Amino acid sequence: MVGFEAKDAQGEVEKVEAEPFYGHFFTGLLKRVSPNTETLAVGYNNGLVNLYIGPKFWNEHLNNVLYKLGGIKHEILHIVFKHIFRYKGFSHKTIFNIAADLVVNQCIKPNQLIDGAVMMDKFPELNLQPHQHTNYYYNILLDLYNKCTSDNASEEDKNSKSWQSLRGFLDENDMNQRRHTMWKKIDDLTNAEKDVLESAVNQGLENSIQRLKPQHYGNLPAGLKQYLEEFQISQI
Repeated sequence: MVGFEAKDAQGEVEKVEAEPFYGHFFTGLLKRVSPNTETLAVGYNNGLVNLYIGPKFWNEHLNNVLYKLGGIKHEILHIVFKHIFRYKGFSHKTIFNIAADLVVNQCIKPNQLIDGAVMMDKFPELNLQPHQHTNYYYNILLDLYNKCTSDNASEEDKNSKSWQSLRGFLDENDMNQRRHTMWKKIDDLTNAEKDVLESAVNQGLENSIQRLKPQHYGNLPAGLKQYLEEFQISQI
Protein backbone atom coordinates (compact mmCIF):
# COMPACT_ATOMS: atom_id res chain seq x y z
CA MET A 1 0.00 0.00 0.00
CA VAL A 2 1.73 3.17 -1.17
CA GLY A 3 -0.76 5.70 0.18
CA PHE A 4 -3.24 5.66 3.00
CA GLU A 5 -7.00 5.70 3.01
CA ALA A 6 -9.02 5.70 6.22
CA LYS A 7 -11.35 3.09 4.77
CA ASP A 8 -8.42 0.65 4.55
CA ALA A 9 -7.83 0.85 8.31
CA GLN A 10 -11.53 0.75 9.05
CA GLY A 11 -11.98 -2.33 6.93
CA GLU A 12 -9.12 -4.07 8.68
CA VAL A 13 -10.62 -3.33 12.08
CA GLU A 14 -14.07 -4.47 11.12
CA LYS A 15 -12.74 -7.78 9.78
CA VAL A 16 -11.77 -8.77 13.31
CA GLU A 17 -15.16 -10.18 14.19
CA ALA A 18 -14.03 -11.24 17.65
CA GLU A 19 -13.14 -7.63 18.55
CA PRO A 20 -15.94 -5.45 17.15
CA PHE A 21 -15.67 -2.89 19.96
CA TYR A 22 -12.62 -1.36 18.31
CA GLY A 23 -14.29 -1.29 14.92
CA HIS A 24 -17.31 0.56 16.32
CA PHE A 25 -15.19 3.09 18.18
CA PHE A 26 -12.86 3.60 15.21
CA THR A 27 -15.80 4.35 12.93
CA GLY A 28 -16.76 7.30 15.14
CA LEU A 29 -13.25 8.79 15.26
CA LEU A 30 -12.18 11.66 13.04
CA LYS A 31 -9.06 10.70 11.11
CA ARG A 32 -6.44 13.11 9.84
CA VAL A 33 -3.76 11.89 7.45
CA SER A 34 -0.72 14.13 7.28
CA PRO A 35 2.91 13.72 6.18
CA ASN A 36 3.76 16.04 9.10
CA THR A 37 2.60 13.37 11.55
CA GLU A 38 5.54 11.12 12.41
CA THR A 39 3.58 8.24 13.90
CA LEU A 40 0.02 7.20 14.72
CA ALA A 41 -1.23 9.48 17.47
CA VAL A 42 -4.24 10.91 19.29
CA GLY A 43 -4.64 14.68 19.23
CA TYR A 44 -7.12 17.55 19.47
CA ASN A 45 -8.67 19.62 16.71
CA ASN A 46 -11.81 21.78 16.50
CA GLY A 47 -13.24 20.57 19.78
CA LEU A 48 -12.88 16.85 19.12
CA VAL A 49 -10.39 14.02 19.60
CA ASN A 50 -8.73 13.11 16.31
CA LEU A 51 -6.65 10.16 15.19
CA TYR A 52 -3.59 11.51 13.35
CA ILE A 53 -2.01 9.14 10.86
CA GLY A 54 1.47 9.52 9.43
CA PRO A 55 1.56 7.74 6.03
CA LYS A 56 5.23 6.79 6.38
CA PHE A 57 4.68 5.25 9.82
CA TRP A 58 1.53 3.51 8.58
CA ASN A 59 3.32 1.93 5.63
CA GLU A 60 6.82 1.26 6.98
CA HIS A 61 6.33 0.50 10.70
CA LEU A 62 2.78 -0.85 10.70
CA ASN A 63 3.69 -2.91 7.68
CA ASN A 64 1.18 -5.73 8.02
CA VAL A 65 -2.48 -6.08 8.97
CA LEU A 66 -1.75 -7.25 12.53
CA TYR A 67 0.48 -4.26 13.28
CA LYS A 68 -2.09 -1.87 11.81
CA LEU A 69 -4.77 -3.37 14.05
CA GLY A 70 -2.50 -3.16 17.08
CA GLY A 71 -1.60 0.44 16.30
CA ILE A 72 -5.24 1.50 15.99
CA LYS A 73 -6.24 -0.38 19.14
CA HIS A 74 -3.35 1.21 21.06
CA GLU A 75 -4.58 4.73 20.30
CA ILE A 76 -8.24 3.85 20.91
CA LEU A 77 -7.39 2.44 24.33
CA HIS A 78 -5.58 5.63 25.36
CA ILE A 79 -8.84 7.47 24.61
CA VAL A 80 -11.09 4.88 26.26
CA PHE A 81 -8.97 4.79 29.45
CA LYS A 82 -8.93 8.64 29.47
CA HIS A 83 -5.12 8.81 29.53
CA ILE A 84 -5.28 11.87 27.31
CA PHE A 85 -7.04 13.79 30.12
CA ARG A 86 -4.71 12.76 32.94
CA TYR A 87 -1.45 14.37 31.81
CA LYS A 88 -1.59 17.29 34.24
CA GLY A 89 -1.83 15.04 37.27
CA PHE A 90 1.67 13.57 36.83
CA SER A 91 4.89 15.50 37.39
CA HIS A 92 7.07 13.25 35.20
CA LYS A 93 5.24 13.25 31.87
CA THR A 94 7.52 10.82 30.04
CA ILE A 95 7.23 8.22 32.79
CA PHE A 96 3.46 8.69 32.70
CA ASN A 97 3.56 7.96 28.96
CA ILE A 98 5.40 4.70 29.62
CA ALA A 99 3.00 3.70 32.40
CA ALA A 100 0.00 4.42 30.16
CA ASP A 101 1.53 2.31 27.39
CA LEU A 102 2.01 -0.58 29.81
CA VAL A 103 -1.70 -0.44 30.59
CA VAL A 104 -2.98 -0.38 27.01
CA ASN A 105 -0.48 -2.82 25.53
CA GLN A 106 -1.61 -5.54 27.94
CA CYS A 107 -5.00 -5.37 26.19
CA ILE A 108 -3.43 -6.01 22.78
CA LYS A 109 -2.20 -9.35 21.47
CA PRO A 110 1.62 -9.49 21.44
CA ASN A 111 1.72 -10.30 17.73
CA GLN A 112 -0.08 -7.01 17.05
CA LEU A 113 2.63 -4.92 18.76
CA ILE A 114 5.60 -3.72 16.73
CA ASP A 115 9.20 -4.13 17.84
CA GLY A 116 10.15 -1.67 20.54
CA ALA A 117 6.68 -1.49 22.11
CA VAL A 118 6.48 -0.93 25.88
CA MET A 119 5.80 -4.33 27.40
CA MET A 120 5.86 -5.89 30.85
CA ASP A 121 8.78 -8.19 30.09
CA LYS A 122 11.02 -5.18 29.54
CA PHE A 123 11.10 -4.71 33.33
CA PRO A 124 11.82 -8.18 34.75
CA GLU A 125 13.38 -7.07 38.06
CA LEU A 126 10.32 -4.99 39.01
CA ASN A 127 7.93 -7.96 39.23
CA LEU A 128 5.09 -5.83 37.87
CA GLN A 129 1.59 -7.13 38.49
CA PRO A 130 -0.58 -7.38 35.36
CA HIS A 131 -3.71 -5.34 34.61
CA GLN A 132 -3.15 -2.58 37.15
CA HIS A 133 -4.02 1.12 36.95
CA THR A 134 -1.66 3.67 35.42
CA ASN A 135 -0.77 5.07 38.85
CA TYR A 136 0.57 1.68 39.94
CA TYR A 137 3.05 1.44 37.06
CA TYR A 138 3.90 5.15 37.24
CA ASN A 139 4.88 4.99 40.91
CA ILE A 140 7.06 1.90 40.46
CA LEU A 141 8.80 3.32 37.36
CA LEU A 142 9.30 6.69 39.06
CA ASP A 143 10.84 4.93 42.05
CA LEU A 144 13.23 3.08 39.73
CA TYR A 145 14.12 6.36 38.00
CA ASN A 146 14.82 8.15 41.27
CA LYS A 147 16.85 5.25 42.58
CA CYS A 148 19.01 4.91 39.48
CA THR A 149 19.64 8.63 38.99
CA SER A 150 20.67 9.26 42.59
CA ASP A 151 24.29 9.53 43.71
CA ASN A 152 23.81 6.40 45.77
CA ALA A 153 22.59 4.22 42.90
CA SER A 154 23.98 0.70 43.08
CA GLU A 155 25.74 -0.92 40.15
CA GLU A 156 23.17 -3.72 40.29
CA ASP A 157 20.31 -1.28 39.76
CA LYS A 158 22.13 0.67 37.03
CA ASN A 159 22.96 -2.54 35.17
CA SER A 160 19.49 -4.03 35.45
CA LYS A 161 17.44 -4.71 32.32
CA SER A 162 14.59 -2.70 33.84
CA TRP A 163 16.71 0.46 34.11
CA GLN A 164 18.19 -0.01 30.64
CA SER A 165 14.66 -0.35 29.24
CA LEU A 166 13.37 2.67 31.13
CA ARG A 167 16.29 4.83 29.99
CA GLY A 168 15.60 3.92 26.39
CA PHE A 169 11.86 4.59 26.66
CA LEU A 170 12.55 7.97 28.32
CA ASP A 171 14.38 9.23 25.24
CA GLU A 172 12.21 11.98 23.72
CA ASN A 173 13.08 10.61 20.28
CA ASP A 174 11.82 7.15 21.17
CA MET A 175 8.89 6.20 18.94
CA ASN A 176 6.68 5.51 21.97
CA GLN A 177 7.25 9.00 23.35
CA ARG A 178 6.64 10.66 19.98
CA ARG A 179 3.19 9.05 19.85
CA HIS A 180 2.17 11.12 22.89
CA THR A 181 3.42 14.57 21.86
CA MET A 182 -0.06 15.76 20.81
CA TRP A 183 -1.49 15.16 24.28
CA LYS A 184 0.02 18.44 25.47
CA LYS A 185 -2.52 20.38 23.42
CA ILE A 186 -5.30 18.61 25.30
CA ASP A 187 -3.52 19.27 28.58
CA ASP A 188 -3.43 23.00 27.76
CA LEU A 189 -7.22 23.25 27.30
CA THR A 190 -9.34 25.02 29.88
CA ASN A 191 -11.29 22.85 32.31
CA ALA A 192 -14.50 23.76 30.50
CA GLU A 193 -13.03 22.72 27.15
CA LYS A 194 -11.80 19.45 28.64
CA ASP A 195 -15.26 18.75 30.06
CA VAL A 196 -16.83 19.20 26.62
CA LEU A 197 -14.18 16.99 25.03
CA GLU A 198 -14.57 14.27 27.64
CA SER A 199 -18.34 14.34 27.20
CA ALA A 200 -17.84 13.70 23.49
CA VAL A 201 -15.52 10.78 24.28
CA ASN A 202 -18.08 9.37 26.72
CA GLN A 203 -20.78 9.59 24.07
CA GLY A 204 -18.61 7.78 21.56
CA LEU A 205 -17.81 5.12 24.13
CA GLU A 206 -21.47 4.69 25.04
CA ASN A 207 -22.43 4.38 21.36
CA SER A 208 -19.77 1.71 20.82
CA ILE A 209 -20.93 -0.29 23.85
CA GLN A 210 -24.57 -0.14 22.76
CA ARG A 211 -23.66 -1.58 19.37
CA LEU A 212 -21.91 -4.57 20.93
CA LYS A 213 -23.78 -7.84 21.05
CA PRO A 214 -23.77 -9.64 24.42
CA GLN A 215 -21.57 -12.47 23.15
CA HIS A 216 -18.85 -10.02 22.12
CA TYR A 217 -18.12 -9.04 25.71
CA GLY A 218 -16.63 -12.45 26.38
CA ASN A 219 -13.93 -11.85 23.79
CA LEU A 220 -12.67 -8.61 25.34
CA PRO A 221 -9.59 -8.61 27.61
CA ALA A 222 -10.67 -8.92 31.24
CA GLY A 223 -9.33 -5.49 32.19
CA LEU A 224 -11.12 -3.73 29.36
CA LYS A 225 -14.34 -5.65 29.97
CA GLN A 226 -14.34 -4.61 33.64
CA TYR A 227 -13.60 -1.00 32.72
CA LEU A 228 -16.50 -0.85 30.25
CA GLU A 229 -18.88 -2.38 32.77
CA GLU A 230 -17.83 0.19 35.38
CA PHE A 231 -18.19 2.96 32.81
CA GLN A 232 -21.76 1.93 32.06
CA ILE A 233 -22.62 1.93 35.77
CA SER A 234 -21.13 5.40 36.16
CA GLN A 235 -23.39 6.74 33.40
CA ILE A 236 -26.61 5.66 35.13
